[in-house]
Amino acid sequence: MQSPMSSSPAPLTAPIPPAHEPESPRPLRKGRRKIWWFLGVLVVIAAIAVGALWQQQVAVRRKAVGAGGVAVRTYTVRNGIVEKTLRLTGTTAAEHYVSLIAPQLRGSRSGYGRDYSSRRSGGSSTATVSADTSGSSSSSSSSSSASLSSPSGPSVSASSASDTGGGATSVTSSGVSRATNRSTSSRVSSGGQSGGSSGASSAVTQAASTGVDLGSTASLLPGGGGGGGGSSDFSLILQKLAPAGSFVKKGDVVAEFDRQFMLLRLDDYRDAVRQQQLDMINLRSSLEVSRTKRRQDLEAAKGQIEKAQLDLKTTPVRSEIDAERLRLALDQAEAQYKALMEQAKYADISEVAAIRKEELDNQKAELELKRAEANVDKMVARAAIDGLVVMQNIVRGTDYGQIQAGDQLAPGQFYMQIVDPRSMVVNATVNQVDAELLRIGQKARVRFDAYPDLELPAHVYSIGAMTKAGGMRATFFKEIPVKLRLDRLDPRVIPDLSVAVNVILDAEKAETAVAPLAGIFRDAPDAQPYVFVKTGESWERREVELGVVSYIEAAVRSGLRPGEVIALDRPEPQKPGQG
Repeated sequence: MQSPMSSSPAPLTAPIPPAHEPESPRPLRKGRRKIWWFLGVLVVIAAIAVGALWQQQVAVRRKAVGAGGVAVRTYTVRNGIVEKTLRLTGTTAAEHYVSLIAPQLRGSRSGYGRDYSSRRSGGSSTATVSADTSGSSSSSSSSSSASLSSPSGPSVSASSASDTGGGATSVTSSGVSRATNRSTSSRVSSGGQSGGSSGASSAVTQAASTGVDLGSTASLLPGGGGGGGGSSDFSLILQKLAPAGSFVKKGDVVAEFDRQFMLLRLDDYRDAVRQQQLDMINLRSSLEVSRTKRRQDLEAAKGQIEKAQLDLKTTPVRSEIDAERLRLALDQAEAQYKALMEQAKYADISEVAAIRKEELDNQKAELELKRAEANVDKMVARAAIDGLVVMQNIVRGTDYGQIQAGDQLAPGQFYMQIVDPRSMVVNATVNQVDAELLRIGQKARVRFDAYPDLELPAHVYSIGAMTKAGGMRATFFKEIPVKLRLDRLDPRVIPDLSVAVNVILDAEKAETAVAPLAGIFRDAPDAQPYVFVKTGESWERREVELGVVSYIEAAVRSGLRPGEVIALDRPEPQKPGQG
């Protein structure tokens, strides 16, 4: 029998790895050793410098420590000039400038008197002589008739017929024949786009058949008479404009408005005035013909009276019926002569009125011509002085910017300014409380926000007598306008630059000392001022006499000398045994 020990397998053992020899450390390179050595030296030097700086600050602080051990700020007294000033703010502007505004154009907006038809629409009176064929009559006996009518103004018509059958004549202050000859073509050419010549012809035919003067029927014709007019003639649209910031010479064109419609208006009124003068000549000729005709009618009526008187002398040899007829003929001739005499008086008055009306129409046309000529000149703006162009701003809907070509302006609107850069001034304001400190002629220094390194001398030129007008909201803060003139110019100075002005109210050259206000103390507002002067390791209180005092420093007339050190803070009193 086999034992259990002999039947169990032999135990497994892991193989032992071979032992490795430890690696020896690599020696440092010589270059790295030098770098570390150099960095160590730098650290030592920096530590020494920090320590020295700390020691220096401690020494300074110990010097500044007073008797109580509290640090006191100090100031070394110097000499110089102390100025008492008043600070103002404002903007630059030019004293010599020319403001340009949109012109106010004059003239009739309706276009009355612009051409012949529009003048006739106003009812201008004319006088013509025409043959009245509808009223002619012939008979063996003498007859006469007279009529006075006024279709569109004073009009006188007279007709007479002799026993020989003479034709009747009519004299009117605005005849149909003249309107038919001249006004027809004018109205047809200037009539409406629809119905043009046919409408004009029908209107003329109707007027001629009814005996109505065409001068009073312009509203019946298409188009309502010729001529333009309206607001388009007087619109102010900028066509040309000098660039903003450019320099212009006196007489240069700086702005021009669109003059197309105004030039057409000018041509129309020139033609209207020329036609009006011809109409006046024609009217005078027609009236002279009518006067001659009236004289002839009166002579003919007088001849009828003489003939009737001679016929009446034959009554002894005539029958009673013939005698009565001759007496009636004499009465009729005398009545006709009397009627013609009465009509002649009113005809003369009508002629004078017609001439006067034509003269007034002529004067009105000439006035409109002069206005049109003036408007044409106004629509071209020229520089009145040599200067710089400064453009104004305008609102275009929601946009706000400088005025430019193409903008439409309103009459009287300010759109440009030409400034003389050699006359720059400063417009500032001063509080009403400080206004009493200012005097005309006081010197000042002006500094510009746009150029911090620029400072120019100036002086007070004028002081306002009243405060500036307040805005929409009530305020108790009132300011008075002040103007300062620059004593020295600079090409960089242009209008509308914001500036700060220091007006010198008083100045003193301190021969002894100048001390800051922080180092001058008072026990009471009206008490004697004094300072603390450094003497060794202690502070000496010393009374001083002050001169001119500004906002930050004061001139010390006595009590201090340049070079002495004063305290800017009140030092604590020394304890017994210190010092």
